Amino acid sequence: TNIHNFDYKFPDGTISTNKGVRLVNVQFFDFDHDDACENSVPIGFNTDDKRDGHWDYVSSFTNVQFESDNIMDTEEADTGGVSDVVIIDVDGSSDPANRASSASALVSDKLHLKAFATRCTSYPHDLAYCEGSCLRTV
Repeated sequence: TNIHNFDYKFPDGTISTNKGVRLVNVQFFDFDHDDACENSVPIGFNTDDKRDGHWDYVSSFTNVQFESDNIMDTEEADTGGVSDVVIIDVDGSSDPANRASSASALVSDKLHLKAFATRCTSYPHDLAYCEGSCLRTV
């Protein structure tokens, strides 16, 4: 699944820009295996979708679960020029350690993204999960 940005036009003509993805009630499983698809990850990013050199698109997960800590490839995104992914885990359901019970954040594992967060844990593919932190871009 590659995340892209999109703009939305409301019935009154108002345009909402810089939207990412909103996943609700999704389960990802069977991404950890040793075969021809061993490099598969549930979530990837379209690195052509950048604004001022940033992946600055409001995205959230609610009741989105992953079978393992193989969640998203922010390392590949970084290679493509996107080093600042932030996705809000609204209810804590995407926590690989299954500890979170409130809003948290999945972020690129970069010091500047974790500086104001608490309880961040690093995971494969340059990903960090910051339990109890509801980060957003400014």
